Amino acid sequence: DRTMYEERDPLSDPKKNDSKCKRKSEKYPWKAMVFLMAAAATQSYASSGLQAVLELYFTTFLFKYTLQSFSTNGISRLATTCFNIWVGIMDTAALSAGFLADLLLGNYKTQILSNIFNCIGLSLLMFSTWQLSTSNHVAFPTTHPHYLVNGTSTNHGTVDLTLATVGLLLAAVGYGQLQAIQSVFVGDQFTDTQREAKLHSFSWYYLFLNVGSLLSESGAPILRQTFNFLVCYSTVAGAVLLSTLFYFLGLPCYRKISPGRNKEDGTATNDESKSLLEDAHGCAHGDSKQISLVMSRCDKLKSTLRQLRGIIKVFTPLVVYWMLFYQQNSTWVLQGARMNCYFDQLHVPPDLMPSFNDVLVIIFIPLLDYWIYPHIDRVMGFKVKPLQKIGAGMVCAALAFVLAGLLELYIEVPDVDCRGNVNIAWQLPQYILISFAEVLVAVTGLEFAYSQAPDHLRNVVTAMWCMSQALGTALMAGLAEIEIPRQWVFFFYALLMSVLIAVSAGLNWNYKYRQ
Repeated sequence: DRTMYEERDPLSDPKKNDSKCKRKSEKYPWKAMVFLMAAAATQSYASSGLQAVLELYFTTFLFKYTLQSFSTNGISRLATTCFNIWVGIMDTAALSAGFLADLLLGNYKTQILSNIFNCIGLSLLMFSTWQLSTSNHVAFPTTHPHYLVNGTSTNHGTVDLTLATVGLLLAAVGYGQLQAIQSVFVGDQFTDTQREAKLHSFSWYYLFLNVGSLLSESGAPILRQTFNFLVCYSTVAGAVLLSTLFYFLGLPCYRKISPGRNKEDGTATNDESKSLLEDAHGCAHGDSKQISLVMSRCDKLKSTLRQLRGIIKVFTPLVVYWMLFYQQNSTWVLQGARMNCYFDQLHVPPDLMPSFNDVLVIIFIPLLDYWIYPHIDRVMGFKVKPLQKIGAGMVCAALAFVLAGLLELYIEVPDVDCRGNVNIAWQLPQYILISFAEVLVAVTGLEFAYSQAPDHLRNVVTAMWCMSQALGTALMAGLAEIEIPRQWVFFFYALLMSVLIAVSAGLNWNYKYRQ
């Protein structure tokens, strides 16, 4: 029964064990990785670029000229609601992609479908900005002759609103599906004899995601301010097309694993070729072989459920971690807005500070993978386990919020001129800690989801990992309704994280890793 817990190469053939085949299986998949990393970076640029200005697109562009009867506050509330709905659709699509990839289409076909959704969706969104942007070459036009004729709205606004709605819906589905299954496809390019290279591939994948995110989070707002939304979303749509091109160029190089199979050619095993109807018929007639086969399947199902239960216990406390992590784009930005935002003569907007997170993650990933982890292994004589890395990341997140709380206390001192005496540079230590925590938790989480999931449910488990992030954002929105004094709110989150660290340690103390 031990083979049920062993991580087997879906493409390996025990009959072909000659040295030539072994050397071939150990060859690093350079071509596949180059295309996949390029696709991940450009896809991340498009996803982050779209989200960076999406709420502004609603409030200052689309709704402003298509919903003339709405007040400014009404448009603002509607924009926030639509943005949250869009994120919710994207997170839900992540889970559906896991089932599609594992049970129906396979990973690479599901990615093709997702890329098609993205290309169509972003193209429609780009066209929705065409009329306004071509008639007014400024970022925030005050008039729109196409939409208003003698004070009456024309049908151009309805068309653009429809294009934007359909485009955003398709983009949400496409992005949600890709974020759940891309990393699994990266890991599938390696055999089990390349275990170390496979684990490092998740780090490089996450690094390239942050490269794309860094370029878009800084570039998309500049394009919007310098030109208009048409130029901004044209670059986003172009990035999606480029990502799709990279993915298709690499198709001849990829290792494609069929859903629910153990072979690259999709050949079913004897167990898989039996239908439930045949099982029931054999059992009804007392066929001992059929009964034994059904019992074996039941044992396999029980084993799968035990593995999933252990994984869920690991993922559940991390919902609170993600709630803390995403506040660097909300409460931390609001904290920075009440500080001195100048380095000498250089103005640093508070909403630019989260970009330091991407820079720090790009630095920390190779530092941890190629120096700190090997140094601990060599000097201290033990290999850091995934749950130890995740636990350390949760501790770093709690400490980051302690620092944010201390800074908030200093800002709130009555006799301190916040904008004059408290420089925004004092936020850097908390950004350093939360970025270090991200590498420890996020990168390790992708490795953990891939290595600990049952072979036939790797995409589903990685989608569950993405869902923990979605639940974190939902929890953040819920707790935001609780009125906590501003000077104590960061300490409250740090305390909540500390409690969940203890809960996580208790739940996963005796976790047995799948070898």
